[in-house]
Amino acid sequence: MGTISREGVRKRPRGETILAMLLMIASILSLSTLLTYGVLGLARVVLYMVAAIGLLKLKNWARLLTIGIMWANFAFAIVTIIGMVSVSMQYGFSPQLTMLVSYLALALVVALIFAVIITWYLTKPNVESAFKLKPVTPTISTTTVSETKPTTTTYDSLHVKSIETPTIVFTVIKHKNSRS
Repeated sequence: MGTISREGVRKRPRGETILAMLLMIASILSLSTLLTYGVLGLARVVLYMVAAIGLLKLKNWARLLTIGIMWANFAFAIVTIIGMVSVSMQYGFSPQLTMLVSYLALALVVALIFAVIITWYLTKPNVESAFKLKPVTPTISTTTVSETKPTTTTYDSLHVKSIETPTIVFTVIKHKNSRS
């Protein structure tokens, strides 16, 4: 999907909107981790919400933050699995612990898939360019056009032609897009 409309106004690709909404939902769902992880849980909630808002505003730092969040989730899943396996080795494997480790392994695979897909999407050239465009700044130029109207005046059998020139002013607003 293009990033510039016919009118020259920058448009947010649909994927960014969907991704921002998913981050907002994840932020709300992450509120449940506040009791478990304390300050780290709060940081997660805030980071997700900040990234979501930044994506909606097409901020390049939000694109990079989102990629970082996805890979941090993957790293967190690895650390959690290593921790669970080390606890299991110390205290022995129980059926519940084995099931928990298998769920965490599934979470690791899902986190890896999300990280790869979101990194791929946010680094596509057309998506990346949407974040690097400056907001549209209108420039105003004025053009003057003169319209000539010949008129004829008669003075005692003498015909005099004169030309009146009323002035018409057009104001044109042009959009200038430039890359940062």
